[in-house]
Amino acid sequence: MSLQAKILNLLSGIDDPGIRIEISRTIYYLYNVYKNNIASEESIKNDLMEICLLIVQEKEPTLSPEDQKKKAEKLANDILNAFKLETLTRRKILRYGV
Repeated sequence: MSLQAKILNLLSGIDDPGIRIEISRTIYYLYNVYKNNIASEESIKNDLMEICLLIVQEKEPTLSPEDQKKKAEKLANDILNAFKLETLTRRKILRYGV
C-alpha cells in the first residue's frame, strides 16, 4: 500500500477536515525528514508512534491502553515501511553513487 493510501486509512473516521490536513501535513513533514536523513529512523518512528497513538485514542476510546498502544505501533511501523519503500531508489542511488 502506498504512503498516501496508508495516510488515508489512518484518517478514516476523522471527520474534521482541519485535523485531517494537519495530520497529513505532519506525516509528510516526517517523510521529508526521513527522505533527507535529517533525523534518525528511531526518532521518526517515535514521532509517528505519538501521532498514531493520539489517533487511535480518539477513534477507539474503548480499547484498553495496551491495545491502543499495540495498534498505534503497528500503524507507525506500516507508515515507516511506506517511507522506506517510497525512498528506496533514492537511498540506493546515494549508497552506490550511480
